[in-house]
Amino acid sequence: MTSKSDDDNIIQYVHRSLEDEEEFHFLRFEFLHRLNLTQYTVKLSHMKSQIQRDGKTEQDQLDELSKTLRDYGDKKNLAQFVTSLCRTLTKAYRRAKSNNW
Repeated sequence: MTSKSDDDNIIQYVHRSLEDEEEFHFLRFEFLHRLNLTQYTVKLSHMKSQIQRDGKTEQDQLDELSKTLRDYGDKKNLAQFVTSLCRTLTKAYRRAKSNNW
């Protein structure tokens, strides 16, 4: 949780970045998105191996598989959205800046 002072500093930073026409980098967290997706991929791979090795599944395994696949899809969609948004905004920013916006 952030303090009032931290919130004020964040707001000041955003205002300053707008005034200075600083290019905002949405992909600073791309590494974390990829790390999170990789974690889900590894978990799903382990689940697949266990199911194939055992040749059967229990209901609780199927429930966990369903939840993990749903979470993985949600995270993957979010990461793709953030990446797409960043690229779109960066292109628009560069285009506007080159037109003396």
